[in-house]
Amino acid sequence: MINGLNYSLDQNSGVGFFVEQVSRNINKNNVEKLEQTFYGSAYVYNFECYFCDSFLVLSTLWLGSTDYETKDGSIYSYTGWGIQIYGGYQWYFENNVSFTIGLGPSYID
Repeated sequence: MINGLNYSLDQNSGVGFFVEQVSRNINKNNVEKLEQTFYGSAYVYNFECYFCDSFLVLSTLWLGSTDYETKDGSIYSYTGWGIQIYGGYQWYFENNVSFTIGLGPSYID
């Protein structure tokens, strides 16, 4: 599940905040369950306009945590931050929903 809030700065750019929560059962290599949580901010520049179909450049900076639960009930926790910059394309729909796909480098600490 990803929840986000964004604000248009001008016709072509915007900023936003997001929260992502992932939980799934693994059942492999002694790992029973995985839970991940991410909090971050984003800046986007659209080449055509912010509220239309357009090519874009997106950058994110986030902080996250990952918890692994093993079959014996032990929990291993890791935290870190990351930065991503990628180029892509945004499809914007009339109900104020957009879908973006892109590719680019990222760094995770």
